[in-house]
Amino acid sequence: MTDSARAGPAGYLGARWTLLRIRGVPLVIGPSLLLLVGLFTVVLARQLLPRAAFVDAPGAAWATAAVTTALFIASIFAHEVGHAVTSLDRGVEVRSITLFLLGGVTESVGEPESARDELVIVGIGPLISLVLAALCGVLVELLPDFSIPELVAGYLGWLNAAMAIFNLIPGYPLDGGRLLRAVVWMVTSSRNLATRVAARIGQAFAALLLVGAMLSVTGLPDL
Repeated sequence: MTDSARAGPAGYLGARWTLLRIRGVPLVIGPSLLLLVGLFTVVLARQLLPRAAFVDAPGAAWATAAVTTALFIASIFAHEVGHAVTSLDRGVEVRSITLFLLGGVTESVGEPESARDELVIVGIGPLISLVLAALCGVLVELLPDFSIPELVAGYLGWLNAAMAIFNLIPGYPLDGGRLLRAVVWMVTSSRNLATRVAARIGQAFAALLLVGAMLSVTGLPDL
């Protein structure tokens, strides 16, 4: 997910620690990332424990869950690095890449000069996730059936596909909303109009999701 920011994210991400730098851009993590790692590991381990391969080896199930989680975090990182490197290549300054509870965010200072640049910068993230999902799908076909590596590849394939689909939701400032803005900008030649259109559609989509969530809890009314 990209974010054209003018102020640091400390207010909503909390403390941050720099792990490394890519082309001068710091990769930082928030403490909430540990919660994400813990939740994913627990959920995956509980799904793995009943499987035949782990019935007599619960430790192996937890280890597999931990490795899968680590590889998924690496996939999120790859998604964000795609945004960051493509931004730099198109003259947009990148302040940081941050991984936290909700995934990742690439902080950019300023915006692309053209709709085409915006389209490429934003689209590269979901594209990387889809490519990773496809590669995992190929591994599933090549690896021995019911083996642990095949299981890990299968989970990573679904997780990356889900991440790509989620980011393509047309809710600004998600990648999907920014892609929509880039297309409208390209068609109308007006960045401001494109931003308003993307924001309105994002609000409408959020309202639909809220209604859907409420109906899923309360059920459809009797007619």
